[in-house]
Amino acid sequence: MAIRTLLLVAALAAGLVDVVAAQHPFDDLPRWDFWPPLVGGARFTGRYLSSEPGGIHLKRQSFEPIDLFQLQVDKPSTNALLYGNVLLDPIFPADLTTDSAVQAAFQAAVKSIKTHANVHVSPEIKLVQATVFPLKVTGDNGESEMSILQDSTGVDGRMYRFTSHVTFGFNFYLTLEDAKFNLRHRAVVALDREAEHNVFQHTFSPLEEVADEETDEAVKCDYPHWGEIDVYVTHLSLSEQSREQTKVEIWEYMRQGKGKTQVLLGDLNSEPQSLGIRFLSGKAELLGQTTDMKDAWLEVHEEAEPRSTDPDDRQHKFTFPSDNPSKRIDFVLYRGEGQVKECEIIGQDPTEDTKDFPDDVGMLHASSPVYASDHRGVVVEFE
Repeated sequence: MAIRTLLLVAALAAGLVDVVAAQHPFDDLPRWDFWPPLVGGARFTGRYLSSEPGGIHLKRQSFEPIDLFQLQVDKPSTNALLYGNVLLDPIFPADLTTDSAVQAAFQAAVKSIKTHANVHVSPEIKLVQATVFPLKVTGDNGESEMSILQDSTGVDGRMYRFTSHVTFGFNFYLTLEDAKFNLRHRAVVALDREAEHNVFQHTFSPLEEVADEETDEAVKCDYPHWGEIDVYVTHLSLSEQSREQTKVEIWEYMRQGKGKTQVLLGDLNSEPQSLGIRFLSGKAELLGQTTDMKDAWLEVHEEAEPRSTDPDDRQHKFTFPSDNPSKRIDFVLYRGEGQVKECEIIGQDPTEDTKDFPDDVGMLHASSPVYASDHRGVVVEFE
C-alpha cells in the first residue's frame, strides 16, 4: 500500500503540510529540584522523561513530548504522572474570576505565553475553564517517575538546560480563549512547594475553523488501511526573520494534530542549509524548539551542493526557478508512520502539447514549454 502526494507549488496559496517520529537524546543533565531565583526564569521545553521501575537515574535521558491533558483523561488518579505522588480527584472551582489561586495560575500562564510561545496575545484573553489537581506525597515507591526538561538564560546570556520534577503541590489545567487572535490556549501550570509557578505545558489552536474550500491550510484525510493523515500546506515569507518565527508556529500547530502521519509541504523560500529548514527537518534547534520531522527528498536522494552548476543537479535536484533551477526551496516534510518509497521533481520537461515550443524563452513567455509556475513540483510516494 502506498500514498502518493503531489505538490505543485504553483497551486499553493497559504497554509501548512507532511509526516515521522524520532527520539532526541540528551547528555546527562543536572537535576534541579529546589529553585533558587533564575535570571531569565525557567522555561519548560515541552519534553518529558518517564522511567520504568528503578528510577530515572538508572536510564539515559531521552525526552519525548506527551500531552498532560490526555493524561488527565486516561489516568485521573495514578502515580504515573509524577514519581512518588498520587494525582488526586479534580477540583472544579466555583468562580474562576474570584478564586485567587486559579487567577494566579492564569496570570502565570499568560506571562509565560507572552514570553516564550511566539504567538500574539491580546489584553482581552480570558480564562474559560479550570480544573485543579492536587498532588499528595506518598513516598518513594519506585514504580514510575517523570521528569521534565527545562532551560534558563544565565547572567552570561548563555542557555542552560536541566531536569526537574515536582514533589507536591497543585496542577492547574487551564483553557484560555483569545477572540482577537482567534486562538484557544491550553496550559498546565504547577504550583510547587516553593510557591513557584511553572508552566509545564502550553498548546494553542484556532478557536474556530477559518479555512475555506479555496484556501484550506490543513486537511485531514482518512486513508483506507492506513488511518488519519494530517496534511499542511504553506507558502512562507521572503523575510528570513518572519520565516523562522512562522516555522516554529507551524510546528506548534502541527503538534495539535492527531494523524498517524503528518505531512508539511510548500514553497518555504529557504534552502536546505538554512537554520529554518534544518529546524523543520529535525537537525537544529530554533527559538528553543526542536522537531522530529524528516525531509522526504533526503530519504532517497543525496543533497546537491548549494547553488551547484552541475547540469544534473540543476535538472533533477533543484525546484526554483522552473525554467532555470538554481536551488531547492520546495519541500515535503513528514513525521509519524510510513516511509518514503519514491520522491521526484516534476516539471523539468515540456508537456506533450508544448514539446515543440522554443526552448530559449523564459517561463513567463507566452510560448514557454515549461509549466505555468516559477516552481517545479515535488512528488512523494509513501508506504
